[in-house]
Amino acid sequence: MMRHLLLILLSTFLINIPIAVSQFKADANSPFARNEHPRLFFTQKTLPEVRQRIIRFYKTDFQNFVAHMNRLMPVIPGGKGLSDYNDLAGAARSFAFLAVIDPASVGQSSAVMSSQKYAQKALQIAEYICSELPDDWKEEHHGASNLATRKGGVASLALQVVYDWTFQFSTLQQRQRIADKLILFWDNRYNSRKVKLENHYAANVHIYAGALGFFGDKDLGQHRQAKAAAMMDSFHDVFIRRQLQVSERLFEGSSDWIEGEGYAMDGYIGIMLLAGAAGPALGQNLFHEYSWFRYSPYWVYFSAMPWPYKKDYYFTQHNTGGCMAVNTWQPSAMMSLAAANLVKTDPVLSGLAAWIVARSPYGHPVDSYRYYEPHNFDLFYKFLYGVKHVPKLSPSQVDMDLSVHLGQGYAFRSDHHQTDATLIQFTAPMFWYDNGHNEQDHGAIGIYKFGTLAVNSVHGKSAGKDIPRAGRPDKSMAFNNVLGIGPDKEVRLEIGRIKKVDEPEDFQLGKVSQAGEVEARRFEKNQFDYVNYNYTKSYKGGNKASLARRALVYLRGQTNDEFLLVMDRVKSPNKKYFLLHTPENIIAEEKSWFPVGTGHWITPARKLSVTNRLAGAHGKMIISSLWPKKSEIHKFGGTGREWVFADGTPVEFDASRFGERAQFLLGNHNLQIRSDEGLFLTVMQIGDANTLQQSAEIKPLSGSGWFGALIDRSRVVIFSQTENPLRKVSYSLSHSGQTRHVITELPKNIKYRVRRDRKIIAQGTTGQHGSVFFEDNIKGQTSYFVDVFN
Repeated sequence: MMRHLLLILLSTFLINIPIAVSQFKADANSPFARNEHPRLFFTQKTLPEVRQRIIRFYKTDFQNFVAHMNRLMPVIPGGKGLSDYNDLAGAARSFAFLAVIDPASVGQSSAVMSSQKYAQKALQIAEYICSELPDDWKEEHHGASNLATRKGGVASLALQVVYDWTFQFSTLQQRQRIADKLILFWDNRYNSRKVKLENHYAANVHIYAGALGFFGDKDLGQHRQAKAAAMMDSFHDVFIRRQLQVSERLFEGSSDWIEGEGYAMDGYIGIMLLAGAAGPALGQNLFHEYSWFRYSPYWVYFSAMPWPYKKDYYFTQHNTGGCMAVNTWQPSAMMSLAAANLVKTDPVLSGLAAWIVARSPYGHPVDSYRYYEPHNFDLFYKFLYGVKHVPKLSPSQVDMDLSVHLGQGYAFRSDHHQTDATLIQFTAPMFWYDNGHNEQDHGAIGIYKFGTLAVNSVHGKSAGKDIPRAGRPDKSMAFNNVLGIGPDKEVRLEIGRIKKVDEPEDFQLGKVSQAGEVEARRFEKNQFDYVNYNYTKSYKGGNKASLARRALVYLRGQTNDEFLLVMDRVKSPNKKYFLLHTPENIIAEEKSWFPVGTGHWITPARKLSVTNRLAGAHGKMIISSLWPKKSEIHKFGGTGREWVFADGTPVEFDASRFGERAQFLLGNHNLQIRSDEGLFLTVMQIGDANTLQQSAEIKPLSGSGWFGALIDRSRVVIFSQTENPLRKVSYSLSHSGQTRHVITELPKNIKYRVRRDRKIIAQGTTGQHGSVFFEDNIKGQTSYFVDVFN
């Protein structure tokens, strides 16, 4: 809980305190400033720790690694096994590592060559890379995350570590050759106007960092040192400011990504590898200093569906991804980087990351990585960033919060059970980041219980034969579980033309990048979670809407006694669409559907249900539409209508490829509640299809300026009907037993009192969240009066 409070305080600080613009300047006591070698990934001081870690935890792995590298020793660069750039880069790094680590110093007494021989082999490969790679080399955008593509492996990073780790064995001419190539890479660097938290820059930032290894080595010559200074300024501008400092602002002191999961792997791993290289040189632990790295285990854990599909645990966001499972190798590589770099400074988050890798259902062992070769993977994911030496801590062991803020949204789990947990996600970004794959999904919800229940629909990338790829446009607001505003079929936002802003100063309240603000949030342990998101600033033009607000209340309880209430309040002359995408058919309870077109039905029912029985799933959701009072309820589905726009027209995709996995992950039916009114209140009961036989009794409540829901005669949730905070609320209910009451949208930080009939039963202040929660035991008809006063 203290960590969560820290996140709130940190995000407030980061959003409101300006960051000074400055050129690169290293700490005077850092290995970088003292011109020490080695300095990348480890230093003279920490190298003995690396040796001891190998001796204690990786002795057998290291023996196998040495034997593998010895077999590569006679292979000429460009020959079989050392022809693809990823193999060249991996072998160069690995031979340089053997040179600096000295296998004899870690108990390798047989079949070991001298450090000098390993160094010269690394330098031989580096010379080949310098000769073969064009001067305008651009790092492959997937090259850092998988280390395995033909043009991957991050050649610029390989040249850097060869320079740094073989420093004592190389000649001045050899070092000048490497430095010159790194300078040429930088002279011809990737220099798009794109924002920098995206996968091309996540790989090519290593070229911006090309002088980390040779800056300060005066024997290289004055010209090279002048270039090195300019390169370090660009490293500071792109890596420190436009990636790390922007991540603090954009994700509000937490961890998140703004694209599909494949791009997330490119972003996290590519930038993490540079942080791992640069931090020791600069005398900093960047993983601890920057929340984006530090809280990345939270992002992985709360982005994973609790229920697997055929033994694979998938990420929840797939619109612009490859429908990647969490229990594949790249998430484990990412978590290994986090675990090893935080083990001394944050043992809790380090332990959680190590648990994800080694003991959770999401982990993937290094030797089973796709395209595994020891020279490509062992250095990073065993000897430098393996997790054998990291104590593993499960979410329950660290008493991990069940309600978290994750950058551009919130996530709520019912518990930490690996398969039975409920997961609710709510997208509520403060800023719009103009990345090419960013989703317009402000206010979107995701619901997961014993499978998928409410998911984002439509897939725009390649994900296998059983998941079709949609034609453009594939990022419509209509494909998310949002409150969309017409008249266009995409129900797009009006964010406006935000230029490629990507400096930390661009992400502050009131700047053009602001797209919304969470104006109230309250996490009441074991009771409820409440988030109130105003995203009116996402309609900057004002043509579509002058108000857009979505508030969410998740009422916690045992299985079948959990409820999600979604309140939408908008002002717009256009049609409004409450959208929900489901993995199975939508049943009209106690009513019927009437066909009005191909794959299109309407119903007068106000209660509907969805049951997911795909591949062993058994989740169920019962949907009650309490407001608007005048609405049209539509359903779309069937072959070719699995994915549709807001107006019901089908998305362009190959329906013959629409398999069960596509249905499970991306839905095949669409619910639309259409209305001209501006108030919506929708209640979802979440449960187990095997045991949820009868739905809860859900009734609307309303009074002067307020409206809400009464659930099973014992749970009350109330919102304001207008933007004016509530000052007085009175209502009656009839029940025998315990009742629980959540009154939201009251004035903040003001005194309140609650009376049952004439007796005061609760009083206090409404707090920063402007809400009141109280419990009571009653018998029969009871009236409540809630009022606030100065």
